[in-house]
Amino acid sequence: MPYIKLTNPRFANLTGQLPGKNFRGIDFIAGVSALNLDLSIADKIAAQLAGTMLCDAAGIVSGPAGSLYRIQTELPTSKLAPAVVDSVVNFRDVNAATYTLSSNDNGWTLNFVKACVVTVPANLGSGFAVSLRQGGYEPVRVTHPSNVAIEDPTYFFRTRKRQSVLHLVQVAKTRFTLAEVNPTTAVTPASAVNGFSKLKAKLSSSQNATMLIHADSTMWERNSASYKFAEFLGARYNVNVTVRLWQEWVKTALTGPMRYGPAETVYSASVAGRPTLDIYLLAIPGASAGTAFDARRRPTAIDALPTPDCIIIHHGHNQQTFETPGNLLSAGAGLFFGPIGVLSQRFPGAPMVMTTQNPWRDNAEYLKVYNSIKKVAAALPSLTLIDSFAAWDEVGKPGNLYIDNVHPTANAANSVGAQLVTDSIVKVWDAATPDLNATTVSWPALPAVNLLVNGDMTDWTAALPTGWTKTGSKPTVSKDTENKHAGFAHCMSIVPNADTGAGVRYSLSAAERAAVAGKTVSLAILVKDTVRSTGKANNFYASFVAKSGGAVRTIAFTGLQRSYGGWMWYVASGVPVDADVAEVYFTLIPNFFNAAVDNQPLLIQKAVLVEGDLPKGGLAA
Repeated sequence: MPYIKLTNPRFANLTGQLPGKNFRGIDFIAGVSALNLDLSIADKIAAQLAGTMLCDAAGIVSGPAGSLYRIQTELPTSKLAPAVVDSVVNFRDVNAATYTLSSNDNGWTLNFVKACVVTVPANLGSGFAVSLRQGGYEPVRVTHPSNVAIEDPTYFFRTRKRQSVLHLVQVAKTRFTLAEVNPTTAVTPASAVNGFSKLKAKLSSSQNATMLIHADSTMWERNSASYKFAEFLGARYNVNVTVRLWQEWVKTALTGPMRYGPAETVYSASVAGRPTLDIYLLAIPGASAGTAFDARRRPTAIDALPTPDCIIIHHGHNQQTFETPGNLLSAGAGLFFGPIGVLSQRFPGAPMVMTTQNPWRDNAEYLKVYNSIKKVAAALPSLTLIDSFAAWDEVGKPGNLYIDNVHPTANAANSVGAQLVTDSIVKVWDAATPDLNATTVSWPALPAVNLLVNGDMTDWTAALPTGWTKTGSKPTVSKDTENKHAGFAHCMSIVPNADTGAGVRYSLSAAERAAVAGKTVSLAILVKDTVRSTGKANNFYASFVAKSGGAVRTIAFTGLQRSYGGWMWYVASGVPVDADVAEVYFTLIPNFFNAAVDNQPLLIQKAVLVEGDLPKGGLAA
């Protein structure tokens, strides 16, 4: 979307012409009398505080020398004020109810984090430039010494799809022109039913609601996007909002209790009797998307919760080290498909949204995670994507967005990084059509044409199920009828006996290979990696091997999941198999990374190989 860029506010001299340009969501207001110039401006051009500001047919705006020009812009949510006003590069938060501008504010962007009345002195000096940014979700009122309200509080408010920024420029010259800047790369989504629709329908109709935010450290801090979005919802719908934060992190390590803390009220409705939005903030620093599903955490973190009206998944930074043989993102996508699958089994029908997090500051190493997340969303369209990565990339990853190479700024002094993530979330929220029937498909519950004849091990009359063989010399493989997943008669138990090579393999027969040759396939295996007496797991390994792109590829797809002791889907998504493939197999090794202290088994319930990028489980929801 085009926007106005002040290339030099000290002289307010812009390049380009106004007629014929399409400026949307832009105000040029400096006082009282409105001018209708019919110059393809979507909003309005108005008068000046003293006198009249004129715009001629050439697109040149003029007024008395020394006038204070008020330029109101409602930016695309991915644009921060420093990226729009070149010479206003300093940025600081203002956390006060009243504020008077002074010469010390020249060249600054002031980010108002709560409701504030801002006073503009009579003369700030020629060349003064400041940007006032509404960083919170409460009104900011700007007044002049004559007590003329420059900005009505009901107008200078975060609006649908945009972030309010007010630029004040006092200039010596009497003319300046307007320039159209290239459209932004971030796309505003069209209004549609999405993962926010059910929650939006409830809040819009004054009903109580519940949300689960499943995240890492980048949503743990009090000024992070999780809390900012919570406050936004409270202000937008005038509802009470509580947050229950997962208590495990104690600033330096995961040594706290594995439970949610008491409900903290982060927004109070202005009148009594309004509904409440309860948010469970499952933020575990250093965690992957599967961490919450291990046997120690899941009962309290997941199973004890009521069914959410929305689930936000915000992971990726701790899942970056997966391998990409042949540039395939099959393992990376699988790291998200697994937790999405078990979440959808626990909360059937719960709508889900997933962010792309943010790019890393100093390198492009997160790019493969970003592309993996997009691969997941493309394969599962009922999962709503929030492309926060694109918003950061669009503004050029300025340093003030980061604490370090990874984490967005999220503290009282600087929370612009967290705000940019929040803006991306709000943009998708605003596009949501309220719908109580909105849902995200549970891929494990989808009917599956399993290309594996005995992936569920129902044909088991010998020592091993048909099609399955041992690897290594020491594994003990048996049929387990007690520790199986619900809905099954038995599962496979593999005891490694302190052998790092001990495991099982399923090799596709000639008929099975013919069924996958020349096709793109996805493999999903339902596994429980059991917990040892030390509280750690056997660190099992799984790989899918097939010829793809002219070479034999080994896709390892388990190492980062870490859902120890709990059932988890392990997935290799969207593997293109060459037409002349001669061998296809997958291997599971319980103790690949280290010798077991004891011999707790790896449990395998089912392996499903289907055509396409989307895994399917063939299970009841």
